[in-house]
Amino acid sequence: MNDPNSVESDDVRTSTKRWLTEVMPSRLNDYETGVIINVQQRTHEEDATGTLREYWGDDFTWLVIPMEFDPLRATPVVLRWDDDGKPIEVWRDPRGVDKNGIELEGVFRDENSNLKIRMGSPMARAEGEWCWPERFPPA
Repeated sequence: MNDPNSVESDDVRTSTKRWLTEVMPSRLNDYETGVIINVQQRTHEEDATGTLREYWGDDFTWLVIPMEFDPLRATPVVLRWDDDGKPIEVWRDPRGVDKNGIELEGVFRDENSNLKIRMGSPMARAEGEWCWPERFPPA
């Protein structure tokens, strides 16, 4: 369905899109409490993740863990909310936080509101850090 070897096939992408938008939602036991979890390596703009983003956008919690750490894409993910809608449990990429879980200093917005990294900052030093190098060495 999301095979990198067949992602260039229009037929395969159309079939994947149809399954994700018509079949998969009908498999939820409860539309109020059911969850859909999609784990994948991105293979095409119209792959499973692209389809989910197109159809359900903000109705999903997006957790992106790039192999090379990119401070400008490091987005905290709320895992649990309290009854008042305030986050009570938040996940952050461990490569972008200190030993106490506090976000590293160095990301800022310039005069045009573009995200930038301050050269020499702790966050700049974390940029490019490899995810799980013991299992997947950079080479």
